[in-house]
Amino acid sequence: LTEAECFTVEKLKKEGMSAAKIARILGRSDTSVKNCLKRLRLTDNSSYLKRKSSGRKPLVNKRYERLIIRKVKSNPSMRRMTKRSLAAEFQSPPIAPSTLVKTLKKNGFKSYIARKKPFLTKKAQRERYNWAKEHKNWTKEDWRRVLWTDESSVSTDSNGKIRVWRRKEEVYDQSCTQATVKSGRKSIMVWGCVNGYNLPHLVRCPPRMNGEAYGEIIVDAVYPIIMATDDAIFQEDGARIHISKPVKKIKAELGIVPMKWPPYSPDLSPIENVWREVKCWIHKNRKPRNQTDLEEAVTAAWNNVAFETTLQFIDSMPDRVKEVIKKKG
Repeated sequence: LTEAECFTVEKLKKEGMSAAKIARILGRSDTSVKNCLKRLRLTDNSSYLKRKSSGRKPLVNKRYERLIIRKVKSNPSMRRMTKRSLAAEFQSPPIAPSTLVKTLKKNGFKSYIARKKPFLTKKAQRERYNWAKEHKNWTKEDWRRVLWTDESSVSTDSNGKIRVWRRKEEVYDQSCTQATVKSGRKSIMVWGCVNGYNLPHLVRCPPRMNGEAYGEIIVDAVYPIIMATDDAIFQEDGARIHISKPVKKIKAELGIVPMKWPPYSPDLSPIENVWREVKCWIHKNRKPRNQTDLEEAVTAAWNNVAFETTLQFIDSMPDRVKEVIKKKG
């Protein structure tokens, strides 16, 4: 109702007229008139006053909120800032770190540890995209047949994790991941494999992992599992020792044909999630001080990963493939 109409409502109500009758006279709904009467506050001279709103106006209005979200989404460096540093970027008007966090959470953003993901060249992106299209119709049952294998380096020092502000579905967006490069730093190297039939296997690798050592793993660990599983599919990445001539010869003699695998794609392999579970368990439950402690911790952590957890990682493969296709690599 307009202010003039509210004056009329006030006058007619004081004359004893009902809200329904006032509504008919003004050509307004009963609800509008009743709401007007609720807002009325009469002074001694019977003047109409609008009730003043209580409390201060919110510091972050809709326009300012949109500005914050737009800047955080479009600026990768902002995603990596602490809440205090990020709040310092917004000074018109200034905003407290706690208020900024509330605004981000309201829009689906939380602080996550950045997933590590290799830097992708255009060629690698294209190969990942083509691979995903070739496997887009694979079911969960198909992916459970795959024997997921990989080595992992586990150390006693920090993993160099950083945190980023992102939405849940942005887990592997380039602006929300931590680029990795191949490093020569090692503590102990372990090899492991998992599949959808609860046949995990862990092997301690020698200090200098080479084709001969990997060939022994193929013979002693991979081949028995392949033989024990109907229609098993062997997966490995393109590391040099995996494609060395001696290893190729061993695989050929055993009739093991690895599935096609795109380069720089640890984010597509469920065993990488298993390794993360292993390292998180060690970080929370053990503090290894030497190599022996570390070996024992890795074994305990590996045995602690529940099969149901591994199966969840494997069953996420159809979604991973869709995501690669969606992002064209």
